[in-house]
Amino acid sequence: MPSEQHRKAAILSGMRILVIDDSANARRLLKSLLMAFGVGGDEVIMVGDAPSGLELLHTIEPDLIICDWNMQPMDGIQFLRTLRLRDTPGACTPTIMLTAHTNPELVKAAMEAGANHFVAKPVVPANLLKRIQWVRADKRVYLLEGDHYVLKDPGGIAPPPPNGPSRRARPGQGGTIWEV
Repeated sequence: MPSEQHRKAAILSGMRILVIDDSANARRLLKSLLMAFGVGGDEVIMVGDAPSGLELLHTIEPDLIICDWNMQPMDGIQFLRTLRLRDTPGACTPTIMLTAHTNPELVKAAMEAGANHFVAKPVVPANLLKRIQWVRADKRVYLLEGDHYVLKDPGGIAPPPPNGPSRRARPGQGGTIWEV
């Protein structure tokens, strides 16, 4: 009998995912995880830098982009800012940012640049799956503001990820922190 995680993962079948990471090991790990979640091997497209990812968007239409933060010659934040430009192919493609650095300022910067969600490295498979499912269920829409697309809530509250809130209040403080 399939486990609960495997049943949830089956909904990822048929997705096309672009993985952008300058580490070949990270790309291989992400591809293995995505395939374990039900994504076909041919549907995981991998590139080693952000400019190659942007170029590839002229020929493919992924359902999701998973992008590392710390890359050269263009980092993940620059990638997101370029991706969300009005004339960029795939400007409204949902994107999950990966990084080993998860301080609240970096998470906030990624979200402000256009990330839909954030996953900490080293990647915990259950967390990655939960974030992908959250992004797929997200009801926010992309709206053009100036020359950039931004995520906006169309009138309701964006759904929490499966099995818990996407962010939580800091005890004794008015702010929030993103759960990564």
